Amino acid sequence: MVGYIKFYAPVTANTAIQLQQTVEQLLRQGLSSLHLLLSTPGGSVYVGMQMMPGGMPVFRGLSVPEPQNYTAITNSYSSIISY
Repeated sequence: MVGYIKFYAPVTANTAIQLQQTVEQLLRQGLSSLHLLLSTPGGSVYVGMQMMPGGMPVFRGLSVPEPQNYTAITNSYSSIISY
């Protein structure tokens, strides 16, 4: 199953948890490929570093396939998340 996630929010602990829950739900449904649309005005650098595909449990700890396609509009550290 191909999953599409639209993340339109500041980077905070709460929004990171929501993203993780969304990915976990997609995994339960048989996620094989992930497309991430990211648009955020910024937020917490610490949380942003944890959300990076190489570091965020959503992508590594949960064995999620690395996102196949990023579309990002960012105004801060979230630029790094979309890299």
